[in-house]
Parts: sequence; structure tokens; C-alpha cells
Amino acid sequence: MDALLFAGGVSIPTVLGYCLAIPRPKWGETNLPPNFSLDDTNTHAAYVLDIIRRFAPVSGLAFTERSAGKASCRRVFLDILAAQRDKAVWGEDADAFRLRPLADYHKFSVGFAEPATPNSHSCPGKYFGLASVFAFLKAYVRTARPYGGVAKLWEKFSTDINENTGLRSALQPSDVTVNCFTASSFALLPKHEAISLHDKSR
Repeated sequence: MDALLFAGGVSIPTVLGYCLAIPRPKWGETNLPPNFSLDDTNTHAAYVLDIIRRFAPVSGLAFTERSAGKASCRRVFLDILAAQRDKAVWGEDADAFRLRPLADYHKFSVGFAEPATPNSHSCPGKYFGLASVFAFLKAYVRTARPYGGVAKLWEKFSTDINENTGLRSALQPSDVTVNCFTASSFALLPKHEAISLHDKSR
């Protein structure tokens, strides 16, 4: 378990947290496809990939594009959070959470900083990370089967202690909040301008 939680920093547990939490709150009821259930392992691939697209665990990556002496090297900032919700790429429903064709994720996703590949700055643990999440979800579904499925497992173990009575009561969907990241626009400034703005803000 420690190897799973610490591999890739906090990215794997962040994605797993969203995977397990999204179906529970009102947000999930509103945004997931009708009758969606984690018990259906056939949906896991698209579900996980849209979790990564919609709630990017890594929001950006800065790297140096080397020129091998042919030209000046340049600093590049890959805004993963904005790119994963770019309507010019994903369509007008880019902000919506939906299970898209797997081919779309392979073609458009930059969730693992794929554009940085020429300089080996893309995520080296992409396939390990995905395999870890898929394996965890399958194991979770198997664990839930004796209880009647994931939803029933939630009801049995997702409880809270009532301060007045001291008794445990089931957490309600309204008790769970989904942190919906929103990518805001920004502009990269030359270093001397950025330093000047920083000094003025003091």
C-alpha cells in the first residue's frame, strides 16, 4: 500500500480519491452518465482518463527545450490544467465530465505531459500509474461484491458520528464536496517584467 500511495508523488492517491469520491455526492449524480456504477469494470478506463482530464492531478510543467547548439534553448510551460479542458481540442463540452471514446484520450490528452517527450520530461511512470489505479479499482470492486456492490459498501462504512447522540449515521451525498478546479487565463512574462511586478507587490 505504501508503494502505491507514494509512487508518483501525490498523483496516484489524488486520482484514486476522485475515482472513489465522484460517484457519491450530488455532483456525481448530476454529471455522471445515468446508472453509472464503479461495479462495471468495463467503464473504468474511460472513467479514470476523464478524471485525469477533468481534475488534472498535475496542473502544469515547466521544462527547457534544448536546441543542441542549433539555436537558443527556450523555457516552455505546459499548462496541463487548461489544455485538458481546451474546447478547441475536446469540443464545446470540454468542461463536462463524460466517458469519451478511449481513442480521444490517446489522441488529445496531455495529462502526462506528453508534449515534453522529446526532452524526456514527460511522466516516466505513466503506464505504471494507470495500471496501479486500474488494479486498485478492480480490487475495490471485488471487495465490495459480498456487500452487494460499491454503493452498499459506501452505506456500510461511510458513516459519521452524531455529536448529540454519539451514534454513527450514514454520510449523505450532500456531505461530500467535489473540488472542481477551474483553469484561469494567464500570460507568461519576460523574467525582468515578472521580477518588477513581484517587487511592486511587496
